[in-house]
Amino acid sequence: MELSEGLRTRHSVRAFLDRPVEAETLRRIIGAACRAPSAGNMQPWELYAVRGQTMERLRSVVRATFESGGSAPQSPGLAKPAPEVYSERRRGLYREADPYLQRAGRSGEFIPEGSYRFFGAPAAVLVYVHEDLLPLRLVCCGAFMTQLTLAAHAEGLGTCAIGFVRTADRQMREVLSVPEEFSFVVALAVGYPDPQSPVNEFRSSRVPVDEVCRFFD
Repeated sequence: MELSEGLRTRHSVRAFLDRPVEAETLRRIIGAACRAPSAGNMQPWELYAVRGQTMERLRSVVRATFESGGSAPQSPGLAKPAPEVYSERRRGLYREADPYLQRAGRSGEFIPEGSYRFFGAPAAVLVYVHEDLLPLRLVCCGAFMTQLTLAAHAEGLGTCAIGFVRTADRQMREVLSVPEEFSFVVALAVGYPDPQSPVNEFRSSRVPVDEVCRFFD
C-alpha cells in the first residue's frame, strides 16, 4: 500500500471479525510504529500489547466498571469544557455517524458503550507515558499512535483509538501490572474489520485545511 493511499483510506473501525490477530503480526506493526519520531529519540511510549485470554480479562473488567455505574463515561482528555468550535466538531461526528449506527441497530451511545468493550476487537495496544514526561511528550505518543494505525492498515487490520477506558484506569493497571509512575494516554483496539457492518462504512468528515492552517509566504 502506498503511504498516500494509506493516509487517505485509514479510518476508525468499530466492528471486528471474530478472528485473532497473530502475535507476530501484532509485534510487526508495533515495531513499524516505533519508528515514529520523538524528541531526542526518547521513545517515551510504554506499551502493553494485549490479546487472547488477557484481552478477554481486560475487556471484562473494563465493561464491569462501566456497567456497575461506579464511573460515568468521561469525555477523553477534557479537563474542562472544550471551546465551542471543537465541541461542535465533536457533535458533528455523532450526527454524521447516526445513519450508519441506525442501520446497525445502534444508537449514539454505541460509541462510548462500545469503547468499554474495545468494540469487540481481539487485540489492543495500550499506550502509557512516564509521569515525569507529561505533558510535552504526549505529542511523541501521538506520533506513535498515528504510525500504529497506518502500519495496521497496511496489514489489512483496523484500529480505533479509545480514550473512554480511562474510566477503568485502576482496573486496567491491575490486570496488566502497570507501574504507578506510568500515565495512561490512549488504547487502540486492533483487529480485522467486519466488512458486513454498516458501522464500518462510516467515514468522519474533516474541516477544510484553511480552517485549521494559516499559510505564510
